[in-house]
Amino acid sequence: MESVRAKREIAARNIPFAVRNLITRRSAWILAGSILAAAVLLGNFDLLSGKTAPTWDAIDYFAPLFSLIADHAKSGRLLLWNPWVNAGSPDFADPQVGASSPALLLFAIIFHNPFFGFLAYWMALWIAGGLGMLLLCRHLKAPVWGALIISLGFLASGVFTANAEHISWICSFSLLPWIVWRFDSAILKRSYWGVVQAAALWGLSALGGYPGPTIIDPLFLALWGIGRLWVDHDELHAVPGSQKKLTYWVTALLVLVVVGTAVLSPAYVSFMRETRGYTWRAGSLDRQFSLASGVLPPAAFGTFASPFLYLLNMQGSKSIWPETDVSMSNIYIGILVTIFGLGALLQVSRWRVWLLAMALLAASCAVGSHLPVRGWLYDLVPPTRYFRMPSLRS
Repeated sequence: MESVRAKREIAARNIPFAVRNLITRRSAWILAGSILAAAVLLGNFDLLSGKTAPTWDAIDYFAPLFSLIADHAKSGRLLLWNPWVNAGSPDFADPQVGASSPALLLFAIIFHNPFFGFLAYWMALWIAGGLGMLLLCRHLKAPVWGALIISLGFLASGVFTANAEHISWICSFSLLPWIVWRFDSAILKRSYWGVVQAAALWGLSALGGYPGPTIIDPLFLALWGIGRLWVDHDELHAVPGSQKKLTYWVTALLVLVVVGTAVLSPAYVSFMRETRGYTWRAGSLDRQFSLASGVLPPAAFGTFASPFLYLLNMQGSKSIWPETDVSMSNIYIGILVTIFGLGALLQVSRWRVWLLAMALLAASCAVGSHLPVRGWLYDLVPPTRYFRMPSLRS
């Protein structure tokens, strides 16, 4: 009896320590998130302070459309057709415009000045990408300092910096870590509710994102799920038997597609109905065009070592990779992230081998017509016929 009482007293004394420890860990993650937000805002200080202006597609395409969407939203309407372009343009049917995106509409309504709202939406997407990666790293049991370095590398990667002008790309890739986080957590816990969350996030990313990642994401998640079933992970033994695991995986993908399609339907149903006869993009793309437009030059894999190298592709006729746009030739993610990734491969496991195989598959597709892999994907997976830019897979 006295032994039990002593144990209870010891446990009671340890409760404050456990609470303090929990608060300390949470504070560390909150601090990491604050550092990510500060890095984005300080890195774009000249833009936010008005010393510089957005360039290229950001100022010529996305900012004016945001202003037009904001004008409609403040009048209690959605932007459907744009009468000032091409004698009438079905802007609501263009997913990357974001005319049906709840997130974009929220910023459009809140800010009185549409340009300030556009900048806020842009920065919020960028910060959200870092926070999503931070949460994904935490889910994968990374220490807070390692998660912070990886998240900073993600925010400073070629996807964000080289494509900062393409707000739809920022939207797609910022929400990807959130989608993977919820999907992976759902698989490990056998939770359909987690799959629904991932599906909703995927659909949300589609309502303001570039169609390419929208089509690729379910294929990526399917491969991720196969890897999780193949790997020998303790949490996966909660439901014994390969057949039960396979049944869950198939059902999870069906839930993902059905729920996600329902969320993205406002833009994509409109796209299929309203753009036929208006644009050739309403149908599948020519095979050669799909393979050769926006490829990642094989030599551009060298950009992993330097964020400067890809800028040599801006030299006009002297560009080092004239076959592609400068925004499509940068895979830099930070040298520390690269070192961590290579170091992780030293501890061989089936899960890490599977991730490496997925990365090699993506790299093989990214070079487009330089290898046959993208062509095989075009022939065997019909949805991949609807977009170009093989470099998206890098």
